[in-house]
Amino acid sequence: MTAITRFEEIESWKTARQLTLLVYKLTDQDAFAKNYGLKDQIRRAAVSIMSNIAEGFESRTNTQFINYLSHAKGSSGEARSQLYVAADLNYISQEQFAEAYELVDKASR
Repeated sequence: MTAITRFEEIESWKTARQLTLLVYKLTDQDAFAKNYGLKDQIRRAAVSIMSNIAEGFESRTNTQFINYLSHAKGSSGEARSQLYVAADLNYISQEQFAEAYELVDKASR
């Protein structure tokens, strides 16, 4: 088994990147795009997941990495919660919700 040498090799970072792209696409649609507060918040939460994974890995200490992973996990909870708001307001379909939820849940694990 080879060691991970770059954060881009981390599966959860790759998943968080997919999530971020999806969130940006979803938040550019219709009414969602006009809800600037929710749009900005969910985008920042998604970006925070992948950023904290990367920043923690680059810190090069296990203690800091674990701390940053904890922040990433917190941001994933925030993003999941905001997906519920978007679905409840009919900004996204149930299929879009399920796709995004699966990605954020996978990144969190």
